Amino acid sequence: MDNVKQNSTFQPKPEQIRFAEIYLDYRQKLTFEKIAEEIGVDRSTIWNWFQKPDFLEWINEKATYMQKTALIPVIKSLIRKAEVGDVQAIKLYLEKIGEFTERLKVEVGWKD
Repeated sequence: MDNVKQNSTFQPKPEQIRFAEIYLDYRQKLTFEKIAEEIGVDRSTIWNWFQKPDFLEWINEKATYMQKTALIPVIKSLIRKAEVGDVQAIKLYLEKIGEFTERLKVEVGWKD
């Protein structure tokens, strides 16, 4: 998570960094209460962090970075399926890279 561009005015505390690691890990399904207990702060402290725009910007940057990196194995899997002829995978991959255009058949005519 250290590869994310840092907000120049916000420097997260160690507890906030640990919070982000746990909170943004999609495999963990912990409540704020459990995360607070894990990192040694009160639940209200976490709530207070979320009231600060600089913290929100920082945590959102972290979330975006993690989402993008999590896509890498998904895209690799999709490419493997497309390579063996899975039509749905091919379509989805082409949509993802912006190369798929749905063709619609339009018939123009007069009705009497």
